Amino acid sequence: MRGRCFGGRADKREKIVGCGALVLRKDGVAEVVRMSVSKAVRRAGLGTRVLQALVDRARSMGLRQVILETTETWHEVIAFYQRFGFRITHHIGGEGGDVYFVFDLVDEEATDGAVVLGAQVELALVALDGASESLSL
Repeated sequence: MRGRCFGGRADKREKIVGCGALVLRKDGVAEVVRMSVSKAVRRAGLGTRVLQALVDRARSMGLRQVILETTETWHEVIAFYQRFGFRITHHIGGEGGDVYFVFDLVDEEATDGAVVLGAQVELALVALDGASESLSL
């Protein structure tokens, strides 16, 4: 499996406070499979930065969509994804189940000749001070 890590340094301890991961599927879709920001620094824009890095990476690879899911009862997280521009596609499991989202990267007409990839993982890590560097895993 191939991947890329976007990282930064928060302080002398080099503590990473946010991360996200994409799985790139063969159908031209990237799936956000992990997204987290340390509770102590939430609501400071770090989640938006992580998600933007993942979406930008998927777009730069010529993918057509980014999908994700979260727990139905996590109302703040659902609102966060919707503010970013993700739209709900469906729900599974009712109350306490999961809600599924999609973010379209290109118009339907622009998907002809889209790049088709094997399974691959991309990571985005964010630090408090905003410093970042790219590393290949």
